[in-house]
Amino acid sequence: MDRPFTIRKARPEDVFDVHRIHSTSIREGARGYYDPEIIEVWVDAFNPSSFHQNIDRLEYFVAELGDGRIAAFLAFDLTTGEIDSVYVAPWGRSLGLGSFLLGFAEESARQAGLNEVWLDASLNAVDFYSRYGWEEVESHARIRHGVEIPVVKMEKKLGP
Repeated sequence: MDRPFTIRKARPEDVFDVHRIHSTSIREGARGYYDPEIIEVWVDAFNPSSFHQNIDRLEYFVAELGDGRIAAFLAFDLTTGEIDSVYVAPWGRSLGLGSFLLGFAEESARQAGLNEVWLDASLNAVDFYSRYGWEEVESHARIRHGVEIPVVKMEKKLGP
């Protein structure tokens, strides 16, 4: 079956699409899990001026729909095994983008020789990751602009 999207490496010109996906997916997906003040600090933590450095430092991919719109992005670090970001825009939901990108990151890590991957899941994403075999390790907070954002560290052992 053909997928209604393609995956490609992120490019510097994707910055505003990625920023919009980051903002809208947090504002819509995290509502009910975080206070509005925390959501806005989290949204503001995305710094467009450092995007070009991030796409050089991390494995950074976007999912592009057939009409050219970017509907999701993924960032991960093969040196540490951290999956830094998996965000799907509201206009990309129900296409299997999150599941595909997560599997893509896991397979990339496996091929790089990693035995385990980890991430800090937002409270609204814990159930999503759990469905794919991720295990909760600990609850803690990420600090953004002096504000604590509760997250759950999760890990997954990678098989052959």
